[in-house]
Amino acid sequence: MPDMPDLQTIPPKKSTQRHIEIIAVVIIALATISSAWCVYEAAIWSGKQTFTLNEASALRAESVRVTTMANTHALYDMNLFQAWLEASSQNQTIKAEFYRSRFTKDFQPAFNAWIASVGPDTPVPADTPFDRPEYQLSESRAINQYMNDSEAAIDRARGYNQISDNYVLNTVLFALVLFLAGISTRWKSKEIEKGLLVLAIVIFIMAFGMMLTQPVSFTYQLNV
Repeated sequence: MPDMPDLQTIPPKKSTQRHIEIIAVVIIALATISSAWCVYEAAIWSGKQTFTLNEASALRAESVRVTTMANTHALYDMNLFQAWLEASSQNQTIKAEFYRSRFTKDFQPAFNAWIASVGPDTPVPADTPFDRPEYQLSESRAINQYMNDSEAAIDRARGYNQISDNYVLNTVLFALVLFLAGISTRWKSKEIEKGLLVLAIVIFIMAFGMMLTQPVSFTYQLNV
């Protein structure tokens, strides 16, 4: 097998061409690996976005379910209060006390505050127990929590989407590097070859630097 010629014995033009080819091969190899990594990370973060949006949808659905329960309980409170009011207005004490004993634990504090406002100057309160700040349905706290969690999940999904988009942009830049480095050895003009190779190197450094600033994940799990 013949020995490889030493670079010192190669004419300057061929030596320059060989250096350009070696650098182009190295850039192409690095850009290929980096591009594959960006594609992988873009898929991971896109999956995180999908799972997080599903989580947000589930939280919204749960908030709707709890809201329906809250409306049902509020309607029960209103009907029971109306029955108590009618019984009281007709001096049906036993019946009124029966209805009062059936008041829910959410409605009882508001009713007590409302009835306590009755006095010589205000025999009939202007408002109703439902207007009192003491009337707080127990489901209201759960509804607010579900809504807050849903909004937080949507915000996280937006962040995951941005990260995925950044990796996709890096993939495009690395593809441009592959193109420039690939055609840099196809020109007769050494100035054009060097110019394309330098441009490929500059874009590669920029894309590689952007890639290093992105978060890294190896799983779709949302707690990672």
